[in-house]
Amino acid sequence: MGADDRRRIRAGPGAAQRSRRRTPRRDGLREQVRPVGRNLAEIRGLTNQVIRRLERVEGDLLAERHARVDDLALLVDLISSSWKSVDERLGSLEKSLQSGEGAIVYRIEERRAETG
Repeated sequence: MGADDRRRIRAGPGAAQRSRRRTPRRDGLREQVRPVGRNLAEIRGLTNQVIRRLERVEGDLLAERHARVDDLALLVDLISSSWKSVDERLGSLEKSLQSGEGAIVYRIEERRAETG
């Protein structure tokens, strides 16, 4: 058993693969690709951030829409109850006019003659 055999045994079973991986071409390629990988990671992070912001904006818009629908429902209820009240008052006025229990009507000409 020679010195080379002992070195291979000490280095372990993956030593041959590691020594093959460390070629100048691979090192050069790795150095060129590393900034691209960082850029891709940054783009991925920014994309996730944009997605989160869009989801938040979508949630805010949905909440605003629901609030406007609630406001509209309240407004419709107020208007319809107001018209019901007006209808009831007109109905009571019509009844009082038909039954003859209305107000006393004074003619302007008669009032002028009495005072004048």
